[in-house]
Amino acid sequence: MKTATNQNRLSWFFTSLEGKLMNNSKLIGSVFLVGMSMILCAKTFACICPPCPPCYTLTGSYPDCDCSYDCTGCQSCVSGSCVNCGGNPTRACCDNIVCYSPSWRQCCGYGDGTVCNDSCCDSWACQYCNGSGCSFCLSKAVDYRELQACNKVPDPTWPYDIDGCSTPTGDNPSWPCTGTSFYDACAAHDMCYQTCGSDKAACDFQFDTAMNKACEDSNPVCWTICQGWRTIYRGAVELVGTGAYRGRQVDSCACCDC
Repeated sequence: MKTATNQNRLSWFFTSLEGKLMNNSKLIGSVFLVGMSMILCAKTFACICPPCPPCYTLTGSYPDCDCSYDCTGCQSCVSGSCVNCGGNPTRACCDNIVCYSPSWRQCCGYGDGTVCNDSCCDSWACQYCNGSGCSFCLSKAVDYRELQACNKVPDPTWPYDIDGCSTPTGDNPSWPCTGTSFYDACAAHDMCYQTCGSDKAACDFQFDTAMNKACEDSNPVCWTICQGWRTIYRGAVELVGTGAYRGRQVDSCACCDC
């Protein structure tokens, strides 16, 4: 009696399943395709991994399918290709120009910077990744001619040497007039000569403009004296300042050997 009951239940189950399958052609097709795929895969070992998303490469085989991210360093995936910036699929470029360091939360370089151990190495500053951080690959030029022939960049170790107006008449040649000191003009001129890549003519022009400003607030007599000294100082840097300018460029610049 118990066996008959079980047989009746089985008969009802298959009859019910057959009715549902007959009433759902899509389900029949799906079951058929899945079954055939499983049989083909098992018999021919033709199982394949699904395709990887853009900028990823398949690194495993079925059933151990895996995809690795192709973009490295300062790259991110844009329109299916790796481009400079990011290096992390969750990080994009900063203004589509420079690279981003997730730990520093800042941009690296100007288009070709490198994220190195969570630091930003900038090629424009002649830095390279030494594996643990950023290092400079610089050498000093022997003279101005050698400096002009190399890829010059600012020397990060150079301390500015500001000595004001290094002339026998000093910072205020118009003394005893007051308010006519050329110290600020001379200090800015020193800085300009010691700025790697600066233009000598532009430095001299700024020097002359600053001296003229120093003379402005003096009385008529002191203004005349001040303007006379301004002309002398300007003429000095224009006529004999080339050697000083070139020497300071050698001091403040270095050659990038990267």
